Amino acid sequence: MASKVIKLLSGSEMPVLGFGTFLSEPGKVEVAVLEALRTGYRHIDCARVYNNEKEVGAALKEAFESGVVKREDVFITSKVAAGMMGSSAEVGLSLRQTLDDLSVEYLDLLLIHQPISVQGDFPACQPRRSGFGMQDIWRSLEALHAVGLVRNLGVSNFQAQMLNDVLEYSVVKPAVNQIERHPHLQQNKFVEWARQQGVYTTAYAPLGAPQVVAMRGVEIEPLLSSEVIVRIAKKHSKTPAQVLIRWNYAQDVFVIPKSVTPSRIKENFDIFDFELDCEDMKAIAELDCNGRVFDQEWTGVPVFH
Repeated sequence: MASKVIKLLSGSEMPVLGFGTFLSEPGKVEVAVLEALRTGYRHIDCARVYNNEKEVGAALKEAFESGVVKREDVFITSKVAAGMMGSSAEVGLSLRQTLDDLSVEYLDLLLIHQPISVQGDFPACQPRRSGFGMQDIWRSLEALHAVGLVRNLGVSNFQAQMLNDVLEYSVVKPAVNQIERHPHLQQNKFVEWARQQGVYTTAYAPLGAPQVVAMRGVEIEPLLSSEVIVRIAKKHSKTPAQVLIRWNYAQDVFVIPKSVTPSRIKENFDIFDFELDCEDMKAIAELDCNGRVFDQEWTGVPVFH
């Protein structure tokens, strides 16, 4: 079975269930992406700063050449790195490097990865005072869109005020805002407001980012072992991960779980044979606690304050 799609403002159809590549380490991501395409994923989410786009590109190239899937049937997203937004030339270079690494001639969606242009090395970055602001960056993206290198534009980690600003000055309107979203951080009012403006939401960290929570020692209950989620999973004879993915999917929020384990890649795709009922959705709604995992303060700016 295939994922449902949502038609963006441009007319492009974007599959709601996608495959993420964040923290997919080199040496494993090529095999993982190829396995995802063979499983049925038709939406691949990438980023310049993930430092694995060459391997993603190798998987795409093999899939296209071997007949697993055609290029026009895969929706490919990438993101302009926050450290490459100091000029129009830098923004263009970031995209062209991505296209080269992914071995494709165009992207279906290009996002501004962070609302802050930075300088310095992660995680000790600082805002870049280059005189080239967000409106200038957006104009650079629109120029790339005009020559056919990108079919849709969007943003990531933008709050409502910044997204509203982009909507005010943009000629090519943002189609998507990619944000952290899971039952601990639901952001329902923001998601609904954005949708009313024609901007759909992509949920990253849909499983609650268990890897990052473990690494950072964040004091929050892991969603995969949440009593509520586990109970709902048992009720539907599904796994907690499948329940969490289905939760976003059911709300027409693009969702991009990631894994390099073949069995989990297949498991995360197997969400089409059940539905969460009103009782399930109400129980999950009560898990909301503003439990943000990614504060993005490595940019040198308290982004979400």
